[in-house]
Amino acid sequence: MKMINTHQLRLSYLKDQMNRLPHGCFGHYRGRKVVYVTYDPSDRTVSTINKRRYYTDTRRGSLYSKLVSEYLKLEKEYEDLLNEWKLLYSIEPAIVGFPLKRDKKPILSTSFFNNAKTDANQIPIDDQVLKGKSKLRSKNELIAVQALESMGYKCKTEVLIPDYYLFPDVMFLAPEVDKALAVELDGAMDDLKYYSKAKRRQGNYYAAGFEEFKDVLFFRMSDPYNFDLNTFKRMVEIAIELNSEELMIWNSPDKADYRDNRGIIPGF
Repeated sequence: MKMINTHQLRLSYLKDQMNRLPHGCFGHYRGRKVVYVTYDPSDRTVSTINKRRYYTDTRRGSLYSKLVSEYLKLEKEYEDLLNEWKLLYSIEPAIVGFPLKRDKKPILSTSFFNNAKTDANQIPIDDQVLKGKSKLRSKNELIAVQALESMGYKCKTEVLIPDYYLFPDVMFLAPEVDKALAVELDGAMDDLKYYSKAKRRQGNYYAAGFEEFKDVLFFRMSDPYNFDLNTFKRMVEIAIELNSEELMIWNSPDKADYRDNRGIIPGF
């Protein structure tokens, strides 16, 4: 179950993405599979009354099949989240528009994530772990990446953040908040030498303007073999919720009334 602001912002994101895609469904016509298009953002003449029909084995039909399939996937998630919302809350969710308004540009923007090259850290890896073509530096990195991917996030490892010469263990893109977050896995905090190194690294992030839980997560383990998966996922959820809360306030039509002075959404 998503936290309340994350829930609303995810609904808003899905609605925005669906509006950018052709709507439709699949069927058969004269014994061949077809895709019916009932809305096309690039052609305003298309509607449920004036729909288009394309054979899926043609070039145009293949293109629309992919786009409509993506739309149906997003629609399913949207409907599931909306039904869950109605079971949990007594008011309608606040749907905000994209692109999102915010008080400052994120350090790790969506465009930065999309253009960033993985495995940019050239320091030799002692015991590398392979995941596809990526060379991970530890099993803990693999666990973190797999956990984030299971939550629906795209990941990159050992990306260089220019100007600050930072190489987060993992960076993941959260499209509902339109930014990426860095993750540092501090895996041997029981070792005083490692502890000092980890604290210096944290200081470098703070000096670069990163906010903990807003821009970067430091997941601290007492030893390299003590990765608490549930705690890690919960930290990620909290980070997304904190970002979502801030964005919902900035993007709601009446920011001043979105939360009362106790920080509670009226009506709950």
